[in-house]
Amino acid sequence: MNYVSDIGIDPKGQRHMSLLVLGELKRISQTPFFTMLSKLQEDQERIVWFLTRMPHNASLDELNHFFSKTGSVLTFGLNALTGRKRTTRRGLYVGNWDSTNAHDFIEYTVSKGYNIESWEFGNELTGDTGVAARVNAWQYGKDLIKLKEIISKIYHKYDKKQPKLLAPGGFYEPRWFADMLKTSGPNVVDAVTQHIYNLGAGVDRKLIYKIQNPHYLSRIASTYRHFSATIRNFGPWSAAWPGITVLLINLARKTAFEVSVASELSARKRGTREEYHLTPQGRNLRSHVMLLNGKPLNLNCENHIPKLLPLIAEASAPVRLVPLSIAFVRFKGLTAPACS
Repeated sequence: MNYVSDIGIDPKGQRHMSLLVLGELKRISQTPFFTMLSKLQEDQERIVWFLTRMPHNASLDELNHFFSKTGSVLTFGLNALTGRKRTTRRGLYVGNWDSTNAHDFIEYTVSKGYNIESWEFGNELTGDTGVAARVNAWQYGKDLIKLKEIISKIYHKYDKKQPKLLAPGGFYEPRWFADMLKTSGPNVVDAVTQHIYNLGAGVDRKLIYKIQNPHYLSRIASTYRHFSATIRNFGPWSAAWPGITVLLINLARKTAFEVSVASELSARKRGTREEYHLTPQGRNLRSHVMLLNGKPLNLNCENHIPKLLPLIAEASAPVRLVPLSIAFVRFKGLTAPACS
């Protein structure tokens, strides 16, 4: 099981930044820092308040010591509003981004040898759906170029491998995303990120029914199609993923299905096929344990994530979907016009 949290920190202990932490729960629980988070995690605002008031070096060094010990993979969200001014009641911020704080923060992080997998620029600032704040796409794109230059120069200075730059981490709006990509251009954004809340809050009593209602999945499928088209049309420098993965979902409680892959795909790929079947333990959708091909996904004896081994099947054989399951069927090396 992984532990995921959103907390805030910056090098001067003043401005809020979001932080994504992915780590192994058993390893994390053995650290003193986790004890503090456990006491405060029920109130996210208290976590932010505590961290943003810790002394500069103590906060960053203790955090990164914690991350190093737990084997965490980190994505830091940088404050994209510094230097801008709010001009409307709807939260539009204008003006150039002040990169001073971000520059100092990144350089301190690299100089100390702290490992960051990726940097993300801002949080939910897209179009008219920004939460409390938004920035015009062309301005955001210009500032992405500036941030990319900062990251490249600092990591080159310390002879370190350059991490990814993620953007924009907000709700999808076609025109905004297109303008952002056109303005920033090639070799700036490494991955385009979006936020999805199609099932609503996790405390919703009707959540189980939403999970089993194809209507909610269909809505987000449409969004994903438009999202993918925007990247293809306005980010033509993006590289295509190798191979093809087919996603199959069985929402039925009692009925199993056998699905045959289209003959066109089968004809191009002979031999074996990789299958990853995910089911909840005990067929309980609220279970905290996920089964991969019938085996629990638990940490091994060394508290490491186990190898995610596929089920190897004949390419010509149908895929059997048990009730309440999700299957990823991977065709390695296969290409199709629709995916190019």
